[in-house]
Amino acid sequence: MKKHLFSLVALLLLFGSCTKNKPTTISLEEFMTTIAANTVINTAEIINQNKALIYTSSPEKVYAIPLKNGSDLHRIQEYLVLNEITINSIDKAHHTNSLSMASLLLVFMTPLLYVMYALVLFFVLKNIVRQEFHPQSDKLVWVILVLFAPFIGFLLYYFYGRKINK
Repeated sequence: MKKHLFSLVALLLLFGSCTKNKPTTISLEEFMTTIAANTVINTAEIINQNKALIYTSSPEKVYAIPLKNGSDLHRIQEYLVLNEITINSIDKAHHTNSLSMASLLLVFMTPLLYVMYALVLFFVLKNIVRQEFHPQSDKLVWVILVLFAPFIGFLLYYFYGRKINK
């Protein structure tokens, strides 16, 4: 049971940290004066010709630059081409149905987490029912605690409740 609990916590921590960097919105002038000179730029994306996403590696960040007109677009493209930075042009109209990594994890991990929860609940309730409690009402208290406070109830029963009558 201990191994399963630690595996569950490890899985939750692993998939909880799989989030993408959120872009920091800055102006084109701010990018050209401060960011462009002081950071290493890996790639850039131009989305619908009205926003540029700049991916840097030192520090590892994503910058979103709103492009107000054609001259802003030309200016950022010229800078990126001169510095030999890869530019990906994206038309969002063709990519609206794509799922992000977080959405995919949510779709596939949610049923797995429900199954894991059901298995842990089954084994804990089975253990409670089989164990002898000196005041018989303690058994009912543990069942209610495990059902209505699942995670805390599991942990309390595992570390405290199992050993109370031994």
